[in-house]
Amino acid sequence: MIGIGIGFAVCIGLQSLAYFGFNWKTGKGESNYFSTLGRFQVAAHPAARVALAGSSISGRIPGREAGFHDIANLGADGGAAIDAITLITRGKIETPEWLIIEANTMHGGVTEGESTLVKAAQGAWFSVGGKLPLLGHTARPSAMLYAALLRRPVALTGEDFPVTPDRVGIPQNKNAFRFTDDEKKRLRQYERELGVLQGKGCKLIIATFPAGDMTEREDWLMRKSIAELVHRYPMTYLDLKQQIPRDRLLFTDSVHLAPKSATDVLATIKAAIRRIESK
Repeated sequence: MIGIGIGFAVCIGLQSLAYFGFNWKTGKGESNYFSTLGRFQVAAHPAARVALAGSSISGRIPGREAGFHDIANLGADGGAAIDAITLITRGKIETPEWLIIEANTMHGGVTEGESTLVKAAQGAWFSVGGKLPLLGHTARPSAMLYAALLRRPVALTGEDFPVTPDRVGIPQNKNAFRFTDDEKKRLRQYERELGVLQGKGCKLIIATFPAGDMTEREDWLMRKSIAELVHRYPMTYLDLKQQIPRDRLLFTDSVHLAPKSATDVLATIKAAIRRIESK
């Protein structure tokens, strides 16, 4: 038992050295599921000035897990903005001052019901990991090793692009697109949850991010959903996808931003918020 105790203490010591001494906490680990839970745990407390709710597209934007302490990265790999929004309204993540809603994938996983991520975050262990970092998912030794081997650096400074709030146009329904029943249900869910957030004093921005190309229906669904939500609730709309020249950005694949470009997009969002607040 003494040997087991000494071995356990040594392992905890090495983990603490890696996490606190060498700052090997992970934003991206070997598992998308645990990477997302880790980002959410770090973002849960205290309340952030700005939170980004979306999919892995938003997940590439650096947040508190990367040293940007005023930014909560709530991008759910394989998920949608509704995952983070649900956890905020249920009190598992503290309400931010500003919430940026990624519109690109608002209807992701629409037929699956409540996501595995949301279910997992209801457990006590999610809160424990948020308050005790060494028991959180960003401190998993395998994830720290993976992140070190991945060698994906975080850009600590970014250059903002000049963007302005957009008018929401009603997309032309030339091909007679319609919401499916599941999409209607998801849209109503957004409406309910955003009403709760605004009741808590959270200021909302809905944004399209630079990412991969969409089919004609996907683009219609995104823009129609934006129009519906902006019509119901006062919020700012930023079309970053159109306003930021794609040739000024770098991507790691056809969808996800490279680290420096992700930090530039974050700088753009923060500058846009400052302009809104100054009016």
